[in-house]
Amino acid sequence: YLEKSMKLSKKINFEKGTAIAYTYLGYLAEDASLFDSAVICYTKSHAIFLKLGDKMRQADQLKMLGETSRYQGDLKKSLNYFLRSLTLYEEIDSKWGVANANYSIGGLYQELKRYDRAMEAYQKSLDMNRELGNTIDIANAITAVGIIHNYKKNYAEANKNYFEAKKMYEDLDYDNGLSNCLTWIAITAYNEKNIPKALDYFTQSLKLYEKINSINGIMYTYNNIGSIYTEMGKHELAIEWEKKSLEMAIQSKGLQYQRYSYETLAHSYAKMGDFKNAFENHQLYMKFKDSILNETTTNQLAEMDKKFESAKKDKEILEKSAELLKQTAETDKQTTQRNYFILGFGIMLLLAIFILRGYWQKQKANEIIASQKHEVEKQKELIEVKQKEILDSISYAKRLQQAILPPLHFVKQYLPESFILFKPKDIVAGDFYWMEVISQESGEWSGERKKNNRVKTNLLESQNSGLHPDSYRDPYSELILIAAADCTGHGVPGALVSVVCSNALNRTVKEFKIKDPGKILDKVRELVIETFQKSESEVKDGMDISLCAINLKNNSMLWAGANNPLWIIRNGKIIELKPNKQPIGNVDVQKPFDNQSFEIQKDDSLYLFTDGYADQFGGPKGKKFKYKKLQDLLLDIINKPMKEQELILNEKMETWKGNLEQVDDILVIGLKI
Repeated sequence: YLEKSMKLSKKINFEKGTAIAYTYLGYLAEDASLFDSAVICYTKSHAIFLKLGDKMRQADQLKMLGETSRYQGDLKKSLNYFLRSLTLYEEIDSKWGVANANYSIGGLYQELKRYDRAMEAYQKSLDMNRELGNTIDIANAITAVGIIHNYKKNYAEANKNYFEAKKMYEDLDYDNGLSNCLTWIAITAYNEKNIPKALDYFTQSLKLYEKINSINGIMYTYNNIGSIYTEMGKHELAIEWEKKSLEMAIQSKGLQYQRYSYETLAHSYAKMGDFKNAFENHQLYMKFKDSILNETTTNQLAEMDKKFESAKKDKEILEKSAELLKQTAETDKQTTQRNYFILGFGIMLLLAIFILRGYWQKQKANEIIASQKHEVEKQKELIEVKQKEILDSISYAKRLQQAILPPLHFVKQYLPESFILFKPKDIVAGDFYWMEVISQESGEWSGERKKNNRVKTNLLESQNSGLHPDSYRDPYSELILIAAADCTGHGVPGALVSVVCSNALNRTVKEFKIKDPGKILDKVRELVIETFQKSESEVKDGMDISLCAINLKNNSMLWAGANNPLWIIRNGKIIELKPNKQPIGNVDVQKPFDNQSFEIQKDDSLYLFTDGYADQFGGPKGKKFKYKKLQDLLLDIINKPMKEQELILNEKMETWKGNLEQVDDILVIGLKI
């Protein structure tokens, strides 16, 4: 998407858009530890912002170049970038920028083991962020101050800072900061010789680094866990962890992390008694150490810092001198003006009598207008606060709603040739997809949360063979239940109904052990009605659904539908299984849902969907897309891979919709036998 954005920006000569795309590509590259690529992106972005005269973004790019150079081990270049960015932030009076630049400079001085200078920079960052109220940045700076206390062996003070920051990260649900904070709690515990506590906190931080996919955090923690095992006397296990860290560091070209890895490997081999490998790794460590932090480099960095501070003082002296000269000139000017003022005062006094009366009247009017303006601004601020609170709540509700959807890798595990095109109209949706898998042999659930012993055994076999556990599947011994559902409404009301209906599906299959689609829909209707009948007001909400039970062992399928059909494409023709014309919900006349049996064949393509795709307005005349056009489109793309079908369906819908608003949630599920 960033590459598409960049291409369009270049096409219309939108230089700012091109630069922003380069910036975010740099972020992605840095997150993946592709530092050379990150440098190229930040450099291109900086060049464009320099051309546009955007000093704020120039400073941002210089700071990111400083961070990347630090990871690459070029500390001299890193400090140069940081100081240039700090100068620009101060020039445009960006307190946020000055705070962040000081934070980065503190990290560099920490690397140089100049802890007093690092503490000074971190403290400046903390004070400014407290003034600005930047909660996450405050927590980051508190953690950094704790790190310096750790290096100074003030462990009690370090832990006091860590746990203050830890609570802030947990309240903010900010995993990036929390993972780093847990790492430093572990390091301090290690320094205090509390090895079990250190291992516990390193394990906690590793889980978070893996959750947020932080390559730098993962390889740093691998190294630290290796050091822990060395202390515990488990040398072979220690070396295994440290080699994993080294392998990642070499791949990412991160010189700092390679240095750490060689240092810990040398220590572990020495403890193990393997002095040959210990000597070889120590030589490599010294090589990287010398290249990163030799005496010449350290002196050059100190000289750069000194020159920067001196330049700042010279600038202040020049500014004070200029101000003094300005004041002297102003005094001479005032003496001359005083004579003219006395002459003109008599004339102005006469005019003032007439002007003063008009001024008083105007002042009263302005006071009334100012009062009205203040009230309008107050109401505007109140509305903006409420709007933000509502959007924040809905965004959090989206995370909760996504939790009821089956993970895509779980779907792919059993139906590798499949796609799910899911486009909610709003932040949250009334449409949802659902899937569960039942073992045909034991009747136990074999989804992600519970697998029968046979599947576990095969998973172990797949691990022993070097395969990833998720790559194993045995769909021929499983009954696969998959559904596309459309609940009443969309947005927040639809999302609430979807949670009720999804819960009813889960209970029906897991608690009541019902497998036939028709009977599942009967029971779901009963549970949904029972839930809504508890309300004092009459609620007739429910859902339309298309539900398949696929048995790949005997090539059979049972299907049931409430208002939504199932399409099967075989040999270039569409076979439609028609649903019962009734929803899942409280209706006047309730009939049992029919089970429809169908013998499936290899290369059959099945499509489950809601009405959102067909009902979308668009095209040159602003009409509905309709089901016939959707059938023709599917027949045109039937021979393409499922992933490509999904992309074509999405692109076709975006083109059809154009500038018109999306009218409903869109859900299409495709799978090939």
